[in-house]
Amino acid sequence: LDRDDPKAVLLTPGFVGGVNRMEMFLRAGGAPYVGGVAYHFYAGEDRELIKLHNDIRALMTRYGLSQLPLYNTESGVAARDANVPPTASADALPDRMTAASLLARSMLLGAYLGIDRFYQYAWDNGNSGMVLRQSLAATPSATAFASVRRWLVGTTLTGCRLEPGDTVQCEGTRAGNRLLIMWRASG
Repeated sequence: LDRDDPKAVLLTPGFVGGVNRMEMFLRAGGAPYVGGVAYHFYAGEDRELIKLHNDIRALMTRYGLSQLPLYNTESGVAARDANVPPTASADALPDRMTAASLLARSMLLGAYLGIDRFYQYAWDNGNSGMVLRQSLAATPSATAFASVRRWLVGTTLTGCRLEPGDTVQCEGTRAGNRLLIMWRASG
């Protein structure tokens, strides 16, 4: 810990791609030195994000870290750039509106699952940025990020579930009022 700032928290490295490397770090003796767990939550769909979260929480419990905060230290959804000629690899990427909806869903699910912080990558990256690099015009992801942030501030999410018909429903309360946020898990 930093002697100049006793509130500073040392996190695990920001792992990505499954829990194997994080487990190697903890098994090698890293657990006693951290005050929080960092992970880069890149998930292509809702169930993948939930499974990844559950795997990390299980690992945290196994190493006595379940009381520590869990931070999403990097997350984002790459989108096709409308100004770049299509290629086979770019065609596999979602359009910007779909990428924005995936960002919104991951923010909502992360809040419900108890992920303490959510950091979006990136501000001006050509494929996953919040603004277009040249013009600084907001992308749909920036709009989605701002909207979901507005929805979540002051809200307590009380449940999220997958309903028949592949619909996800998240319920909550804010200022004594009930709220419901829904989306189709498949699109």
